[in-house]
Amino acid sequence: MKRTINLVLAFTVMTASFLTNRSTADLVINLNFANFNTAAPADGSAILGGSTKSAAQNVIQTAANYWTNAFANSSSSRAFATNGRITQNITVGWQSHAGSTLATGGTSFFGNGAFAGGSLNFDNDGSSLFYVDANPTNNSEWLQSSQRNMSFNAVNMNVERVFFDASGFARTNNDLLSVSIHEIGHALGFLSGYPGFSGNITSGPFNNAQIPVAGGHTNFQILSPAGGQFPYNPGGGSFNQFLYNPNVMGPSLVTGVRSTLTEVDIAIMAQTLGFDMNTVNFNPTAVPEPSSIMFVAMSMLGLGVVAKRRKLRVAN
Repeated sequence: MKRTINLVLAFTVMTASFLTNRSTADLVINLNFANFNTAAPADGSAILGGSTKSAAQNVIQTAANYWTNAFANSSSSRAFATNGRITQNITVGWQSHAGSTLATGGTSFFGNGAFAGGSLNFDNDGSSLFYVDANPTNNSEWLQSSQRNMSFNAVNMNVERVFFDASGFARTNNDLLSVSIHEIGHALGFLSGYPGFSGNITSGPFNNAQIPVAGGHTNFQILSPAGGQFPYNPGGGSFNQFLYNPNVMGPSLVTGVRSTLTEVDIAIMAQTLGFDMNTVNFNPTAVPEPSSIMFVAMSMLGLGVVAKRRKLRVAN
């Protein structure tokens, strides 16, 4: 699969005061949709699969809930955590992305890893078509699913939680929930160059696992599920099996497939952000956890912030 890396260096630090309504999760994700309508496709457009921007926002919030629910009962040991809690504020919008790029996500951070804000931008140039699920907390559109494990340094871990064999836009478009989970992961520090990012797990139930990572993604493949129906049944025909990236933080997404968080994705994030591995939920659901954010003040200081972004591509 093709992989691209963008690295941006900024030489200012943004500090801000926030008023938030937060859940009790020890990873808090505040999504800022203030500019979401700017450059957004029209409601009912082909890009949105006939859906609305409001429904798309609900899907993106559901993706954030997957991440926060994984760490709802776990605290972080990172020095920048506040009473064990890490907060990231992510601005969500739209941009034109070249080629097969579906979206970009990234974060700005201080030298110790403390977040200075994240970004998530979906492709709006018409080359990317999204499936916007009206009820993203269930997966009823897909008739089949697959969950499989791999061994990393003799440590057995779940690497695949996918749903496939759908109809309609869920079959022909790229699942917005999967794309959002992936890009929010980048905004949370699942990035090469982010302090502490590593696939080498050093504690908890997957201690000593060595998960290959490259360019801010996991770096392994498995054969697609057997049976000829993956990613869907194309009018009664079938596909030959092929190698693909099975977990949501891999570098590419298969059209017509929903990918949710696996043990591998969550373990790497827990390692990166210093969460207590023994209290992490490695099989989170997408129960909504409402949050709101209001920017009160922002100032610019003469310090250094590193900003990084990653792109997700559709598999060819």
